[in-house]
Amino acid sequence: MYGYLFALGVAMIIIGFSVLMIYAFLNTAKSQGAERNATSGFGGLIMIGPVPIAFGSSPGMVVVAEAMAIVLIIIAIIFFFLFSRR
Repeated sequence: MYGYLFALGVAMIIIGFSVLMIYAFLNTAKSQGAERNATSGFGGLIMIGPVPIAFGSSPGMVVVAEAMAIVLIIIAIIFFFLFSRR
């Protein structure tokens, strides 16, 4: 009944990993032979249910990760109310 949602979720995961890998390859190729830019940083977000865990190399990256968490929680709430009706 909701097989298309499963397929959509799997497709989004595959697309996300693909974009991440392409970015990593492009960034590595660009930075070879050059010193690391002082303004670069990293950050991430782990969602365990509704609880976000944000981390990053600078406070700015943590703020970006928290903004992503808020967007993801809003999307989850919208999907919950859209598909919980019977």
